[in-house]
Amino acid sequence: MTLQENMLQILQTNTINSTAWIIADCILRLGPKIAKTTITELANQCSVSEPTISRFVTAAGFVNYTDMRDAARTESLALNSSEFHISEAKLSLIKSHPNDYLTFFLGELNRTMSNFASNIDISKFDQLIQAIHKAPRVFIFAFSTSRLVADIIQTNLASYGKIIYVPATSTEQLVEAKQLEPDDLAIVISAHGYFISKSPTIINVLSRTPATTWLFTQNPGITETYLFNSVLAITETNNQMTGAYIMLLATEFLVRRYAVTIGINKSI
Repeated sequence: MTLQENMLQILQTNTINSTAWIIADCILRLGPKIAKTTITELANQCSVSEPTISRFVTAAGFVNYTDMRDAARTESLALNSSEFHISEAKLSLIKSHPNDYLTFFLGELNRTMSNFASNIDISKFDQLIQAIHKAPRVFIFAFSTSRLVADIIQTNLASYGKIIYVPATSTEQLVEAKQLEPDDLAIVISAHGYFISKSPTIINVLSRTPATTWLFTQNPGITETYLFNSVLAITETNNQMTGAYIMLLATEFLVRRYAVTIGINKSI
């Protein structure tokens, strides 16, 4: 998880104007400048003491303030084309030739959706649906865009009496990963594999858990698939540009198939 994602998570899980919220907000507003901001300067901007800043960065998972600044240098909080999984040239079309960009994007989206529809493994979807149905407890581990996918599954399946647990923060994810039991089901949702590469501690715990584990992704090239009991890769290639859209399409298919094959009968 990047520094930016870490701070956004703190904003989402803390009350507005609380100490943690204020410090995270300051760090986000500073952006790349945080790499050159001293602990004294940040404390002054947040109207808190230096020890408070030190406790905050430690609670956020950093060794100390210097460690957090090093993370800012290496990760870069500046927005760039990589955030959108698209080349600079294609991204620049949005400004200079927006219609050309939309035509290009539509072509990519149609190609990826056609690939999904033509190669969908219905039996694999049904295996995951049955695993979700039969497990007494189901946990989903995800963040960023994949967290939206997790929320869709959680909300829709709750309508049919299936409760899905989605730990919100990396700390909660680690705690719950360590407490998984043999009959539990743990699903990692990672559109491109980013969660897996950025959360090695959580993935390491899940790889050794007694629970059954699944990976739900649109990137068949993830090298860590061997860490999971089962993998549902929804496309044959990793289209980073349209990954989120295809994941949403596959998720809607998953929850609707759950509804018509299991959920509706169960609710009667």
